[in-house]
Amino acid sequence: GTLKAKTKQLNADDLITGPIIVQIEGVDVREGQQPVTIHIKGHLPYMPCLGMRRVLTIAWGSKGKKYIGRWMELYRNPDVLWGGVAVGGIEIAALTDIPGPMSIPVTVNSKQSPSRVNRIWMLPGASSANAYFSAFVRHSLRTSPSGTARSLEGVTTAPSL
Repeated sequence: GTLKAKTKQLNADDLITGPIIVQIEGVDVREGQQPVTIHIKGHLPYMPCLGMRRVLTIAWGSKGKKYIGRWMELYRNPDVLWGGVAVGGIEIAALTDIPGPMSIPVTVNSKQSPSRVNRIWMLPGASSANAYFSAFVRHSLRTSPSGTARSLEGVTTAPSL
């Protein structure tokens, strides 16, 4: 579309319209400033920053080949700084294949703070529609004006099919 940057990787600005849930197709590791490239279905590759690489390592382990077929929800955090200016960055909101919500300490903008990662519930053989439903329910609960729904933050559900 007209909002896509001319680049070979997923950028925070690609997520201005909202988070995405993606399935991992492959992982490449090499030397350099951005050593990990995660190939995701239907999108440009995601090259996670150091903090998000730590999140993935704590949640899923250090073997990138084990990530293939798994799902993650990526979102744009507008508060991420580059050169002292808030330009936004891509962060991980949720993952499949974790036992439940996790709070993982990461350093962002030279400050250590917990990164909350929720679980995406997937039924065996489920499609991305199931992952989107899970994220929709989680987002709806987080943003609901009712105090009851707010108390359920981090809860995700999957429909019975």
